[in-house]
Amino acid sequence: MGNTAFLIFQNPIHTPRGADVAMVWSFNSYAEWDKDSGVKAAYEKIYGNGTWQQLIDEWRDMIVDYTTELRSIVN
Repeated sequence: MGNTAFLIFQNPIHTPRGADVAMVWSFNSYAEWDKDSGVKAAYEKIYGNGTWQQLIDEWRDMIVDYTTELRSIVN
């Protein structure tokens, strides 16, 4: 995964229309999204073949709604 930060924040208090979970990851350019970061291979090395797809399927089953937001660092 190199220099990419991947963070998960969980809100311990559920609030209506509030975020329960936030996923944040860094990237330097949109072109990086086309590259294989190795997350799937690393995950399946630990948990076994096919487990990445199981994770994705379970995640999609749990999601009721989501929002996306892009932020950039201004130096």
